[in-house]
Amino acid sequence: MISDIDEHVIKSAVSSFADDTKVSHIIKLRQDCVDLQSSLDTIYKWSDNNNLQFNEIKFQAMRYGVNTETMDCEYKTPTGTPIPNESTVKDLGILQSNNLKFSDQIETIASKCRSLSGWILRTFITRETTPMLKLFNSLLLPRIDYCSQLWSPHKTNEMNQLEAIQRRFTHQISAVKDLDYWSRLKKLRLYSLERRAERYKIIYTWKILENLAPNLSTNTIQIKLSERRGRYCSLPKAAKRHICSAKITTIRENSFCVQGPKLFNSLPKEIRNITKVQVGTFKHHLDKLLTTLPDQPGVPGYAGSRAAATNSILDQIRNLNSGGGAYGADL
Repeated sequence: MISDIDEHVIKSAVSSFADDTKVSHIIKLRQDCVDLQSSLDTIYKWSDNNNLQFNEIKFQAMRYGVNTETMDCEYKTPTGTPIPNESTVKDLGILQSNNLKFSDQIETIASKCRSLSGWILRTFITRETTPMLKLFNSLLLPRIDYCSQLWSPHKTNEMNQLEAIQRRFTHQISAVKDLDYWSRLKKLRLYSLERRAERYKIIYTWKILENLAPNLSTNTIQIKLSERRGRYCSLPKAAKRHICSAKITTIRENSFCVQGPKLFNSLPKEIRNITKVQVGTFKHHLDKLLTTLPDQPGVPGYAGSRAAATNSILDQIRNLNSGGGAYGADL
């Protein structure tokens, strides 16, 4: 029914999913504000023609960037009420902010998982390994994994918030409660959440290369072939420093379009060259490699010797190839 909602919208981008519709437009001049309102008016007319009434209570506007010339522009609902400007909006269950950060999303997930973890430990008496891991994998991990390729944290304090959920939960398992976190992960054959997130980025990148998943709409992941290097991804060109601020550059460098190809390119040639097989086959070879890499996420307040400068697969593989020694790090 709503497939033609954007049929007469020319100057703005319209996207719909279920009962959510979003209209976006690049705003540089005041005329762009007029064009965006015109696009909204076109959609309002479409709703009248189709006897469909929008819920104006749910109308939200969000601006990315700071354009002083257009900051006072207002957009109207079908009844002429101003659409409120928001700094954070929820889109398909993900909190997105106008500063391009996902701090609110990460804090919300961490808070919900802490509450759910407490409920699990109060409700179930057992602390045996199998049921505890089943509860964690069934109730907590899906919340942490949901759309994580979009909001995956890159700041240490944000990663620590999420890692603490698994660290504290596994500490309650009777068979490993006396071990430190690194040893618990090895004993339980678990990945840290940091390692799990990077593993997923590698798998999703491989699926894009195999046409098993849609490529990115911008900064598409491109494949290159070399007899010496094998199959690898070309990294999107970085914007010149005088064009982008350091903050935007950092956000870009930690986005999936950069991190996915970087992680994939760090793999040995024989794994990158795996093609035309089931996803499970690729995962098997990837996991076989990851078992050779120490999984040593940071834990605030404890000091230990990490095999590489960080726990990232990038550094752990680099250290493995160079035969490097241990580094001082959080345990």
